[in-house]
Amino acid sequence: CTGFTRHDLLQLAASAEQRHRHPVALAVCQLARQESVPLLRLLDSDFEIGRGLYADIDAPGSPNRHYRVLIGSRRFIEQADITVPGEVEAMQAEASETGHSVVYIALGDKTLVGAIELHQTLRPQVGDAINELRNLGMRLYIVSGDRTAPTKDLARSLGVDYFANVLPEQKAKILEQLRSEGGKVLFIGDGINDSVALHQADVSASLHGAASIAQDTADILLMEPDLTLLPQLVRLARDLDHRMTYSEVLNNAAGISCVTGVLFFGLGIGGAMVIYSGGIAASITNAMIPLWTHRERRPEGRRVRTSLSHGTETTETS
Repeated sequence: CTGFTRHDLLQLAASAEQRHRHPVALAVCQLARQESVPLLRLLDSDFEIGRGLYADIDAPGSPNRHYRVLIGSRRFIEQADITVPGEVEAMQAEASETGHSVVYIALGDKTLVGAIELHQTLRPQVGDAINELRNLGMRLYIVSGDRTAPTKDLARSLGVDYFANVLPEQKAKILEQLRSEGGKVLFIGDGINDSVALHQADVSASLHGAASIAQDTADILLMEPDLTLLPQLVRLARDLDHRMTYSEVLNNAAGISCVTGVLFFGLGIGGAMVIYSGGIAASITNAMIPLWTHRERRPEGRRVRTSLSHGTETTETS
């Protein structure tokens, strides 16, 4: 728009997004690298969560050396009182029909530079992860700040329910709604917009390479961006809960047997020590079993690391 070329549009968008880890930012910067578009120096940036980004760009050689760039959703652009021309309106309508999204790029002087259409892509193995989680008895939802059409299209392809056009603070309210229906809520997020919901969930998880605030807020950080680790995480958690309960039963049974034997059956110190030591040995054996059972389920040579970000405990296996 307004005399800007495709190269100008991509250069301004990628320059504004170059320090951010949001999926839109990563996609725009990847395209800029593929087309060898040089980035301009980013002086400063700020964002409105769930809406868009402001960036100050240094552009040597241009008539205006410094640009104030706005990049974000339609409501973000309209909030800045920037007019969207008819041809871009038509592009938005067509994208909505096909389940795609549009991000707008403008300048601080209320000039619209152009728009970029975004197509949804799925992370590798996401279908397998969804099926495994469903088989584990979990109800699955997409909670997205994107518009209804692309979110609905994505949810339909995965066979899950969805909440669309949701602001970051509304995500936390949705988690409260789901929690009120019974059970616990596990929320997986990787962006700045997910930070409130990550904090609100009963258990929160993020992925390696996600936004720093998402990684810092999450209870669990998957050290590989592989969603098939999520079912494994759930199975490990359930197995841990089962084994802790079983170990408690073994310990209590050994203690009760010792006391009962001493008080009612004349059991001596030696016999009591044998029973108590047997209980400890059974508990240790119960705790060690996952070292063998989970090793057999994991492909040889695959590395899995799970870090608990709110503590000091880290588990690493190969």
